[in-house]
Amino acid sequence: MRCAARGAGFAECDADLVLTGHTHVPADRTLAGVRLINVGSVSLPTKPRGATWTMVDADETGYRIEHMEAAYDLAEVLAALEATHHPTAAWLEHKLGRDGSG
Repeated sequence: MRCAARGAGFAECDADLVLTGHTHVPADRTLAGVRLINVGSVSLPTKPRGATWTMVDADETGYRIEHMEAAYDLAEVLAALEATHHPTAAWLEHKLGRDGSG
């Protein structure tokens, strides 16, 4: 199934629910009769309070959406990545602005 990415294109979707990602910003809205969910981000959150994700419980009768959040100690995670010489430690610290750049 393919849907146009914006606006009225969703009216042509053969779906009533579309899950998206990439922006790391959780969202839940309806456009042209299609419910659009951006699932959030566990590893690269945009909200300072921590990880966000979406649970979808679906069966032949319908679906239930539950948006989830969990705080975690980002400094502790970054320290663990650095201690294990993980290749993304410096990038993640910079990306999240914890290195003084943001």
